[in-house]
Amino acid sequence: MKPARSKQDAARCCRPLYIGMSRGFLARLPARPAFAVVLFSALKRMRAGVYAGVNVILGLVLLAACTMPGDAAPIIKVGLIAPFEGLGRPLGYAVLPAVKLALAQANAAGELGSYRVALVALNDDGEPAASAAQARALAQDPDVVAALGPWGSDTAAAVAPVLREAGVAALAVAPQAPGPGLRSLCPPPEEVAQALLAVAGGPGGGPPALAGPSDALQLALRTALGRSRFGVISSTVNFADQARIYTGDAAGGADQLRQWRAQGWRGRMLGGPDLARDWFGERAGPGAEGSLAVTCAPGAELPADFTAGYRAQAGMPPGPDAVLAYYGTRLLLQAAAADIARQGRPTREGVAVALAQEPVQTQALALELEGGQWAAAPR
Repeated sequence: MKPARSKQDAARCCRPLYIGMSRGFLARLPARPAFAVVLFSALKRMRAGVYAGVNVILGLVLLAACTMPGDAAPIIKVGLIAPFEGLGRPLGYAVLPAVKLALAQANAAGELGSYRVALVALNDDGEPAASAAQARALAQDPDVVAALGPWGSDTAAAVAPVLREAGVAALAVAPQAPGPGLRSLCPPPEEVAQALLAVAGGPGGGPPALAGPSDALQLALRTALGRSRFGVISSTVNFADQARIYTGDAAGGADQLRQWRAQGWRGRMLGGPDLARDWFGERAGPGAEGSLAVTCAPGAELPADFTAGYRAQAGMPPGPDAVLAYYGTRLLLQAAAADIARQGRPTREGVAVALAQEPVQTQALALELEGGQWAAAPR
């Protein structure tokens, strides 16, 4: 039997419609504005309709937050940290419809019992400092029980200690060593490294050379290659056709590739999930054609109606990032539902425990850049 709702409960129910609009919330975002309203930058672009999606997300939050008058439902919130401005803007707007779809389906089906789930989507521009700031904003909202994102190795590293301290369970998209509080939607770095080496064959003068930050993926690659076979890019050892694996992000990889092409290098660039971004080809130029990236994909089958539902939300078919976002959101919702079933109400601690018990079934997916677009690489 549903508990009686007071007027205060009803007001609290509809309050998520104004996520990010109160002065107190905005004051807690020192680095970047919240996408939920994007007030700071939206005013400049509203006439051009650039932020048409703002009304959509607010409408979703309203529908997720409120039932019929007099029957207000308690609210929990799921955070989304993604880039909605800058180079990463296409990524943010690709994953957003997938997250909204998963939340709308959960609310419609009553998967969380008497609770409804609302979305708090925050823009990090794909920058570590902004990601950490937005993680702190989520941490200060007691209704936020879990988060999805961020979407890069450097941003995930910046967010991890913030969310861990706050007890907010999160699923990030980065091949990193597992740690408490922040799980990855990617396979382990060792698996991504093996997949990269498997597609790095072809002509060349030795093993693939490595470049980019010394992160978990590069460490796994160094281990897999072995010290005696480790290729190093230098001015004295420079095979013109040698494959080069860049472990940094798409912007850095594109700039590095242009420099290498100018120096006469004719080999193929490879990278991990951070390289497989829409803006890589445009920024790198024609020399990027044929580049390979190993990204992350669900290893579990998604519902049959996912593609149609996403197309209805986004007006286009889902790409790899959207598929992963939907799968990750479903995992967070299942953890919340399990916590509610266990103790009657969701808490950060309970959702974190439940999420830790959820099997994350993901796999490495090889993509090739063709015509400036990433597509499944030929086997």
